[in-house]
Amino acid sequence: MLGTGLGGCMLDRTGGSVAAGGAGGTSSTSTGQAGMGGVGGGGQGGTGGTVQHCEQATECPGTDTDCGHRTCEDGVCGFQDHPFGTQCDDNGGDSCDGAGVCKKDNGTACAIEDECHSVHCVDSVCCDVPCDGLCEACDLTLLEGTCTPHGLGTDPDPECVDGVCNGAGACASGATDWGNQHSAAGDTNEYGWEIAIDGSGGVIINGDMFGPVDFGGGPLPYGGNRDFFVAKFDSTGAHVWSEGFGATGDQGVWGLAVDVAGGVFVNGQFKGALTVNNTITATGAKFDVFVAKLDSNGNGLWAKHFDDDSGDTDDLAFDLAVDGNGDVVVVGEFQGTIAFGNNVLTTLDKRDLFIAKLDGTTGDPLWSTQYGGDDQDRCRAVAVDSQNDLYITGRFETALNLGGGLSEAGGNDLFIAKLSGVNGNEMWGSGYGDDSYQSGYGLAVDSTDAVFVVGEMDGVMDFAGTTTILTSADGADGFLAKLDGFGNALEAMSFGGTGDQYGWGVAVDSYDHVVVTGDYLVEIDFGLGATAADDGWNVFLAKLDGQLNPIYAYGYQGTGDEFHRGVAIHPAGHIFTTGYFDGTIALGGSPLTAAGVDVLLAKFAQ
Repeated sequence: MLGTGLGGCMLDRTGGSVAAGGAGGTSSTSTGQAGMGGVGGGGQGGTGGTVQHCEQATECPGTDTDCGHRTCEDGVCGFQDHPFGTQCDDNGGDSCDGAGVCKKDNGTACAIEDECHSVHCVDSVCCDVPCDGLCEACDLTLLEGTCTPHGLGTDPDPECVDGVCNGAGACASGATDWGNQHSAAGDTNEYGWEIAIDGSGGVIINGDMFGPVDFGGGPLPYGGNRDFFVAKFDSTGAHVWSEGFGATGDQGVWGLAVDVAGGVFVNGQFKGALTVNNTITATGAKFDVFVAKLDSNGNGLWAKHFDDDSGDTDDLAFDLAVDGNGDVVVVGEFQGTIAFGNNVLTTLDKRDLFIAKLDGTTGDPLWSTQYGGDDQDRCRAVAVDSQNDLYITGRFETALNLGGGLSEAGGNDLFIAKLSGVNGNEMWGSGYGDDSYQSGYGLAVDSTDAVFVVGEMDGVMDFAGTTTILTSADGADGFLAKLDGFGNALEAMSFGGTGDQYGWGVAVDSYDHVVVTGDYLVEIDFGLGATAADDGWNVFLAKLDGQLNPIYAYGYQGTGDEFHRGVAIHPAGHIFTTGYFDGTIALGGSPLTAAGVDVLLAKFAQ
């Protein structure tokens, strides 16, 4: 066959190099030599790329690997990486990375990070994440390769300097960060009652004063007798603002809450006149209820006054809470009548409890209701759940028209109830106790809308549905109970020992762990061993998980008497408490020494 060669390509199935040939002449043969020019005696091939030709993959040079194999497609040799995740060892612990490299799977033993798909070699195994928390591990039995928090209350490494793990990968020590005291000049008495954390992380407290107390901004105005204060600090304890309220009468504060805008609500009772922007005046010689609102800078916005027309009985407000709409719910007790706007409540016999919701912007009543019986009944605390429904607690005598009609077993019994946030109607109510004394003092709601109640008990309480019947050890014991949103008791415990113990404050953190504070005589035991006391009253701080298993419990002693009343948890997890003390107490740093009775403010690690 005659033709004109152009020095083109020549397919060579013997595996020779194929390259661009030189200009070809004519030829009468179709046979060429490997590596030579094109048909017709073209020039010597150039230095083009190397292509291996084949009829089957086994003819191709090289070897197959655990993560790839030789291929023969369209007569050309190639190499194919195995897909990501393809097993590449006999034990099933390694797999391919999709780029031809065999890597170790999570949970497989490793020495360096590059051995692992995750590039995290932790606790000598490949781990799913860096897992660098003090209370995390990646080699726990049956969980190898998954970063897992150490168990609540443990510290197996150990790495927590003071305390144990919180069950969420961090240390939970309860160690004191600092403690501060605040007082007026001279031998006067000042008391811290409640504490709250606002949206900026500011720490707000309230309390009563019998002198011009100085929180760092100068002595507050003081009108004589008992006045009250509200003060704000940053998370280091530095003063932000403080305000004092009172006149010639007697004014006492109890409840404290903040809204999402940083507005501050307080309530209590007063005699005489009280000015918080506007002035309100008590009806007679007895205590009337007040509710007031300050803005985020401590400026008074409004004050509201609620009482009966006669003014011949004491009306008392003990607590309040802000709902998701920014409205405020107030609870307390009264005798005779009390009016919230046009709605006049009347006791069934002696002292009954009242619950009222006020507009958070104006303070005007939205609704009010009362519950009671034929004896002394007291509502001490209120909390709001995610649906804006309400939990209340306190104590009652003889009978209470909640829960279809509660009857006490003698003395004073604990009650816990849930009310509609729309109108205050009862959703459910339960009573607990025997012929001794039981009362709830504090409430907190977790992320599931379960409620924790803390208080005191003497005698026996049976929270049906739990496995424990609570029995006080010696005198008054503190107790902590958890109920779900339908009123079913989930957990209950008492904390006591020799002497008296009282639970006053309770708060829930972002892990649904619960923090409790209060005071005790002689000793207190949360199941971690008794914490001793000095000769007087001492304060305690305890943290437990959602099933009431103790994480830590600490007691703090001084030379006089110390009392904790309120507790709140900062978004960063730090715990703040307030109360009061006399004598000397050490809470981080130098000991604090009171001139009379001084306000106590403290910060603790989570």
